[in-house]
Amino acid sequence: MGMSTREQIERHLASRKSEFEAGQKVMLELEARQASLRETLLHTSGAIQVLQEQLSIADGSDTGTSCSVNSVRESDVDYRESQCADRAATG
Repeated sequence: MGMSTREQIERHLASRKSEFEAGQKVMLELEARQASLRETLLHTSGAIQVLQEQLSIADGSDTGTSCSVNSVRESDVDYRESQCADRAATG
């Protein structure tokens, strides 16, 4: 004998809830991976800036090339641009 309409709906509902939970889990994992990657890129960007500054000092001319490093997030770009502007005003 076949399933009732209610049983079919309940089965579909359970299936969709399971899919939803699995999707949420994947999304959380991807968000964590994105945050980790963003942190790595910011760290690398900072290292690039330091190395560029060391090259400028070694060459005897602080040309401010470190200001050309792009940051990962817009807020970081604004902060880095502010640092570069401050450096240009004082240097």
